[in-house]
Amino acid sequence: MTNTESIQFEFWKNFKDYVVNRRSKTCLDYYVEPKPRLYIDVKIPNEPSIRVALKRYASRSKKISVEFYITNNMRLYKRFYESKAQFEDLIDTGVHWEPLPESPDSRIRSYKYVENIADVKIQEELFEWLISTSEKFFIAYSRIII
Repeated sequence: MTNTESIQFEFWKNFKDYVVNRRSKTCLDYYVEPKPRLYIDVKIPNEPSIRVALKRYASRSKKISVEFYITNNMRLYKRFYESKAQFEDLIDTGVHWEPLPESPDSRIRSYKYVENIADVKIQEELFEWLISTSEKFFIAYSRIII
């Protein structure tokens, strides 16, 4: 495992522990086990074409994100985009729309800038941002799609 992978794995392991110890019901109860990579997935029950990915980008970009990664379903992306104003009001942290024209996939993202995810003094703030933003994405899904 590289140093970067080790840092990412530790961050996601700490995040999982934080979610478990938080003792409140959250959409993140559906996420998969952490691995030493840039992201972890959170599943939307009964929706195979969307995953919510919590991402940590390379240190040079200094950001984490929550995103809907919509697999092979441009029609679903367009439904969200048709309700863009409502979606952005619900998320309330800035939204980036990425239709990925060379692919049948698409993304809808929200970012937070961070200097260093290995800094344990700021991890609780980052974890809370990931949780609250993920929950907002789930609310947007339930209000726009369901």
